[in-house]
Amino acid sequence: KKTKIKNTFMYLTNQSLNKQGFKFLDNDKTNLNNFINEVKQIVERFFTNEKKLKNLSNNDFNKIVFKAQQEINKKHNPVKLFEKYSKLFKKEFSSKKIYTQHYFYLRAIRPQNFTKNKNSIGIHRETFQGPKWFKNIINLWIPIKNCRKDNAINHYEKSHKLKKNKDFFLEEFSVPIRKGSYGHKTGNLYLERKIKFTKKRKETRLFKKNNSIIFSGELMHGNGKNYSKKIRFSIDARFIIKKHFKHNIIQSANNKPYFALVNI
Repeated sequence: KKTKIKNTFMYLTNQSLNKQGFKFLDNDKTNLNNFINEVKQIVERFFTNEKKLKNLSNNDFNKIVFKAQQEINKKHNPVKLFEKYSKLFKKEFSSKKIYTQHYFYLRAIRPQNFTKNKNSIGIHRETFQGPKWFKNIINLWIPIKNCRKDNAINHYEKSHKLKKNKDFFLEEFSVPIRKGSYGHKTGNLYLERKIKFTKKRKETRLFKKNNSIIFSGELMHGNGKNYSKKIRFSIDARFIIKKHFKHNIIQSANNKPYFALVNI
């Protein structure tokens, strides 16, 4: 018996993704730690003097982040990751063809006590910045260094099921990130949206030690404030199952096509 499914995330084969909007991936069991250690070595080459880095201006800091991001993507871009770990992703999804963001964003989140230099992304959905079919986007988040619960990404539980203009409303506001700047090129937004819920909801950290995360682009999430004493490093990318892909888009920060097709 066929059942009409309204949940935009139900095309995924794993039920925990459908129910919670996310799933943890054990980095040891999946062998992702091998990949993580290689990326970590690149990060450590660029971020050697953390005390000095904490006090840089946003633009100077993001310039270093961008250079490290470029170096990571030369060898470890999302296309190569999906090809290398094809068995893992075949197990999770019901498609052998995926369109993925062709590069990783490197997130380097400085401690919150350096408030004038904080550089985090507010709570959002991928459809806030993209077309309606981005409701089928999936996010892949991978911890690289100094990741822990007090500096992890934030989210609203089961918010992938909430409806715009019914459960929440949006207000746009500007942030000090210029379009095309190093901040923009490393994934920071130059225009944010404030979410106003019709019912009170609480942000919670989305984190499990030594785990990566795959989650719905409709799950409301953001970088979160870093309350630890060290810079938190992670990488992330967005991808979509081929049958939900409509057309390629040009990424405004680099004027290049956003997605690349991968056979897994």
